[in-house]
Amino acid sequence: MPSDQPIAGLLRQPDRDWKPNPPASEEEIARLRAAVRFQLPAEYIELLRFCNGGHGEVDAPPLLFFMDSIAEALEHNKVWNSEGRYLDFWFFGGNGGLETLGFDLRVGPPHPIIMIDTIAGEESAEQIADSMADFIPKMGLASDRPDHDQPL
Repeated sequence: MPSDQPIAGLLRQPDRDWKPNPPASEEEIARLRAAVRFQLPAEYIELLRFCNGGHGEVDAPPLLFFMDSIAEALEHNKVWNSEGRYLDFWFFGGNGGLETLGFDLRVGPPHPIIMIDTIAGEESAEQIADSMADFIPKMGLASDRPDHDQPL
């Protein structure tokens, strides 16, 4: 993301449909960092400092994005991992339906952002962005808008 365009400024642009939750606390972020087995991307940490969850359009499948709060993400990943499922992924949201979004830990860093149909299983994983830095500029934009290719 260009240094003159932080994530907060990008997601607050008037043409974006993004409804942020209040920011995560540094204590919540520290708890998240201690709980995951990979280095979280700096862009994801910056996003959490802007909004600890939220929802809006996304210019990538699944077209709607409900970002989990840290507490929700930790709980969802704990449940899936305890079932022995999705051990190569770390999820941070979805579309409010069957599609779940997360980091593909089989690749990277940077870890690609994938979408998985949780009923169909891991083989349904589809890469929707090369990294979190590539995904964030898609947040809040409808897929038919001409301004959707702003670089991060």
